[in-house]
Amino acid sequence: MLVRFFRSHQPVLLIIIPVIAALLWLPAFIHPALPAVKHQMPLFELMVKPLLSNPLLCSIAAFFLLIIQAFLFNYIIDKYEITGKRSYLPVLMYIVFTSFSPELLWLHPGLFANIFILLALNRVLATYRNTSALSPCFDAGFLIALASLFYFPAALMVIFVMIAVLVLLPFSWRLWVIVLLGFLLPYIYVHTWYFLFEGTEYLWIDRVLFPVIDRNTVFNGEMAQPYSELILFLGIAAVLSIGRGADAANRSVQHRSTMAVLRWLFVIGVLTLLITPTLSYIYFFAALLPLLVIITGYFLWARMVWVAEIIMWMLILTIAYNHFGISH
Repeated sequence: MLVRFFRSHQPVLLIIIPVIAALLWLPAFIHPALPAVKHQMPLFELMVKPLLSNPLLCSIAAFFLLIIQAFLFNYIIDKYEITGKRSYLPVLMYIVFTSFSPELLWLHPGLFANIFILLALNRVLATYRNTSALSPCFDAGFLIALASLFYFPAALMVIFVMIAVLVLLPFSWRLWVIVLLGFLLPYIYVHTWYFLFEGTEYLWIDRVLFPVIDRNTVFNGEMAQPYSELILFLGIAAVLSIGRGADAANRSVQHRSTMAVLRWLFVIGVLTLLITPTLSYIYFFAALLPLLVIITGYFLWARMVWVAEIIMWMLILTIAYNHFGISH
């Protein structure tokens, strides 16, 4: 019933979706956590510092950032007809897989960066057969730079933007230059600010280099169980979606190009894990996006709906266990 309901595009889902998200985020509202701002990028510190006096306010801000991302993800899926049918399933999938573990339910830098990565993806996809692609390319580079000023490993996404431009458009070195100019512009302003007021070593050593050099690569036992469950569900959905799903309803050239772009997003997203502060699921966002498209495609086009319903409810019950059975 749940899958059938979310396959539609009914306005009532605009109310139900935040309610479901709020239920998944109950642990964060009951036991709110304060984010750490030490050694964090300047825009993250700037946005979070006013909230540090109230842990609950931090959790509420994180919740609304997640809701914005979920609907932005759904907007991109619908706008470019990636799954071949308009629905609110992308929102549900996004919320479920970004609220899978209690570890995710706090105000972390990735929540801010994710919004700008999604906006950059939207601008990149807009370049397809665009005779005036200079503006989208510049915007995409600029948005990735903003994302990295919240969470530095997101800077690697500029490589994704350059590859995506090459996939969607005939090669032009000017477009790559425009992407790089868009990316460098925010850093020129930030570097100038630190040069004048705080010292550039405070930016490049304390904010950029230190988290990478001092990164924690330990994968402990508490992390293993929820992540193994997550991998299991991703694997089941991927196997069931073979030969159908996102590709089944649309074989156009534009759709194939879009899927190629998403595959590159997965590759670069995985590479960002090489410079993340810790081996945490919260930093797997960019690589998760293409997987969410595949999973959404399965639930949207599954012929045996009862199987999809069982998988969905198993996933929800597993999340409930992770939140309340493990953390409490």
